[in-house]
Amino acid sequence: MMKRLALFLFTTIAFAQSKQEIKEGKIRRDKYLFTVEANPKKFNATVKFDYVYDELLIPVTINGKTYNFLFDTGAVTILSPELVAELGLKPVTSNKLIDAAGVQTEAPIFMLDNLSVSGVTFSKVGCASMSLDSFSTVFCSKIHGVFGTNMMRLGNWKINYDSHTIDFSTDKIKPGFEYNTVDFEPNFSGSPIVHLITGGIRFPALIDTGNNKYIDLPDTVYKQSRLPKTAISRKSHGRASFSLSGNNNQEEIAVLADSLYFGEIALTNQRLGVSPSSQILIGNKFLKQFKEIIISWDKSKIYVPKQTLPLEKEFAFGFTPFIEDGKLVVVEIWEGSEAKNKGMAINDVILKVNEVNMTAMSPELWCEFLGMTKDKESVTVEFQKADGSKTSLQLNRFELLKL
Repeated sequence: MMKRLALFLFTTIAFAQSKQEIKEGKIRRDKYLFTVEANPKKFNATVKFDYVYDELLIPVTINGKTYNFLFDTGAVTILSPELVAELGLKPVTSNKLIDAAGVQTEAPIFMLDNLSVSGVTFSKVGCASMSLDSFSTVFCSKIHGVFGTNMMRLGNWKINYDSHTIDFSTDKIKPGFEYNTVDFEPNFSGSPIVHLITGGIRFPALIDTGNNKYIDLPDTVYKQSRLPKTAISRKSHGRASFSLSGNNNQEEIAVLADSLYFGEIALTNQRLGVSPSSQILIGNKFLKQFKEIIISWDKSKIYVPKQTLPLEKEFAFGFTPFIEDGKLVVVEIWEGSEAKNKGMAINDVILKVNEVNMTAMSPELWCEFLGMTKDKESVTVEFQKADGSKTSLQLNRFELLKL
C-alpha cells in the first residue's frame, strides 16, 4: 500500500495498572486469562498470514467456522461484539483495560471454550470485547478478533515477514541465521517489554505486532531527549491514528533518529512517531527490517538476524483521508507539504480523486480509492471547504523524511 496515504492502527490493550488494580486484576488475570490450555500440549505448527496495511491477519477456527484475527503481541485476546453475540457468550467478570491511546474502560471478560489455529486448539480462552469496525474498514476485510498474548505465552513464535508465515511450537525454535538476542520481560498482560536507547535516553518499549508503525514514542520522552535538536523531523496534525477507543485530533511528529539501540543492538537511521500517547510501542514496520523474529516466552528472549534490511523510504501526498459520516474527509495534514501550502485543511471533504466521484463514499469505494492511489507519483484531488467553495489540486508524492 502506498506509503503514508495511510492510517495508523494500534490494537494494544492491557489491564490497567494502578497498585490496587494490579492486586485485584492479578486475581482475575490468573483465573480468566492465564488459564489457557493447548491441545495437543506439545505442538509444532505453522500458519500463513496476510500482511495488510503492515498488520498480520491470521485465520482461526471457532466451532468449525473460520474467522479473521489480528496477530497481536501487544494485546490480550479480543472478540468483536458481533462475534460475542454470534457465539452467545456471557461475561464471566470485568476489568479495567487500557488501550494504546491511554484510554481506560471497564470491559467485560468472556470465556471462549475453544479456538483453533493450524490444528492446535486453545481452550479456556479469556477474551475482552471491543469494536473492530474501523480496522475492518481500513483492511477492506472483516476483522472478527485479536489473537492475543494469553495464548502466545504457551509457546515460542517465529514471525517471517518475507514468507508471511508464523511458526509456533512448545519446542525451542532455532534461528536459521546468525542472530542477536534481546532480553524482554513480560508485562502484566504477558506482552514483551524490551529496552531502547535513543537521543540519550533509555526507556522500556512494548513489542506490538498490532501496531503498523515503526516506534511510537510519547512526546514527553521525545522532549526530554536530544532528538528535537539532532533528528530530522516533520509534523502533522489530525486524527489519523486509531486505537481501539477511536481517534482524536492531535499533533504527531515523524522523526528520523540517526542512532538507536534495540536492547544491545546498534541500529542507524530509525523512524519514530511522536504523539501524546502514554505508551512506547514497537510496530511491524520496525520489526520487518529483520525479515524474521523469534519470540520465546519460555526464555524471555527475542532472536533477530544480525543482518538487517534497509528501512523502506516513506512517501506522502501531504494528507490522509478516511470515511466519516458517508464522506471521504481529510483527517491529517503534513506541515510543509504541497497539500498544506495550497490550502487543504483538516475536515475538508474530498469530492473527486483522479476524476472518480467520491461523494457517495462507502467501504467498497474506500477500497477502490486505495487501489487508485497505490504507488502513484501524483494524484489530482477535488475537495470542498466548510464554506462550500471547491478547489482542485494536483499533488506530487514526496519523501517524508529525507536524509
